[in-house]
Amino acid sequence: MKISKFILLISFIFSLISSQLMADRLKDMVSFAGIRSNQLMGYGIVVGLDGTGDSSLALTLQSMQSTISQFGMNVDAGSLSEKNSAAVMVTADLDPFIKVGQKNWNNCLIYGESQKLKRRYIIDDAFKGS
Repeated sequence: MKISKFILLISFIFSLISSQLMADRLKDMVSFAGIRSNQLMGYGIVVGLDGTGDSSLALTLQSMQSTISQFGMNVDAGSLSEKNSAAVMVTADLDPFIKVGQKNWNNCLIYGESQKLKRRYIIDDAFKGS
């Protein structure tokens, strides 16, 4: 009986002490040598531009033709219209401790003459490390 009371008392004291302790992540307190962010870059096509896309950029037409051909369809570049799409270079700075599912901000750089990309959709984009 005395042993069970003693164990109960010790576990109660330990639970009180452990709830008072605060833990910090090691990566927040120190600086690791050689750890840096990863610069990524990719190429893509932005669609849904309501007629404000590239009007005469062959790169956009070639990219659209290549994307469509990946789905097994053969399309002539002359039959495509690029007025609702634009070719873009996409860059991102990936944090060294990023986890799966965390959001990351990307930058879109326009190749052609399209002016606005806000709230549009990018397709055909694969990032490569630099």
